[in-house]
Amino acid sequence: MTGQRHVATVQQCAALHRSAVAGPAVGEHALLTMQRLAGNAAIGSVLGAPGRGQAAPHPGERNGPMSMQRQLKVVGDQKDVAAMAAMLDAASGLILVWDAKKKTISVKGPNGKKALSQEVADRLQQIIADTGKDAEIHLGRTQEGVHIGAFPVDFKTNPVQELRIDQILLLEKGAPGFGVSSLMHEIIENYEMHSYRNESFNDAFEASHEPAVKEENKILDQIQDARGESRSGDRLNQYTVDVDLIPGTAPKARGRNKPPSTGKVLFIEAHQNEYLISAGNINTKTPPTVRRVPSVPDGVFRITGFTTGSQDVLARRSDGRRRWGRFASPAPPEPWPPTASMVGPVNKCTRAHSGRRPTGG
Repeated sequence: MTGQRHVATVQQCAALHRSAVAGPAVGEHALLTMQRLAGNAAIGSVLGAPGRGQAAPHPGERNGPMSMQRQLKVVGDQKDVAAMAAMLDAASGLILVWDAKKKTISVKGPNGKKALSQEVADRLQQIIADTGKDAEIHLGRTQEGVHIGAFPVDFKTNPVQELRIDQILLLEKGAPGFGVSSLMHEIIENYEMHSYRNESFNDAFEASHEPAVKEENKILDQIQDARGESRSGDRLNQYTVDVDLIPGTAPKARGRNKPPSTGKVLFIEAHQNEYLISAGNINTKTPPTVRRVPSVPDGVFRITGFTTGSQDVLARRSDGRRRWGRFASPAPPEPWPPTASMVGPVNKCTRAHSGRRPTGG
């Protein structure tokens, strides 16, 4: 059959590539290897995709030539999509092209530069070549309540991930690698979510978020290694801190869920080896500042009755005292401590060190 001839041709070409180069990445499909090495134009010719001047086959022709379908869908202003593509081009070593009419991203081929993260290149090509499910994102700069990205609440009927490209660009500028890894987290999370659209929101989010975090950590490691920088380590937690920076004055009285009088907010990511701190003001349009802050040991505490390698976390007993054990429903207690790293029977707590004392108390 025609399909069998196509498969044989792909395998033969993949074998030729393996004899000339180091070979495909472990577990990588031969088609993706060819796409990574030669670009999509070469793949199209191998698969028999129509060239210029040739009519495309009718969708109903089962034995007609095959063509690559693009599955990374991006909606947004052209300048925002271009900014996203430029960031991913530099990280992946690929040239990404956006079809403004179809709102899809394709790979034109390698850009001639070494990838800062091979994981970015591999995952982008995998998502783009997957005809079974999509990754759908919307790039904007004004989405209310969105910090970096937001998992779609109504994912069953509108499975589009909202991304703040302005924040991602600032993140990448202030802490190279963090913007790319955060962007890929959102793309991968949405891609994985498309496999769980019949599940509940919590189940779908958990199943999509976990692999996205793992990929995010791997990508950040690769980029920091390529840049010759120290590793931040895996992301452990993130939280928001309201700050009043008026020296010598107390914060003004405020109601529930109201910001402090200054509007100063810190978005903090706790990593294994350091913190990422974004400082912004919700009352102004001033762009936030981003910086990596090393962690310093704050104390070492031995906890009795804690088994090395245990996945249990500290929970609260019914009498208010703390105990070891898994969180019980209906609601877990507050994280304790939010930036702790559990290392067997010894608990090492760290804190952010900025090199100066905080102002305003």
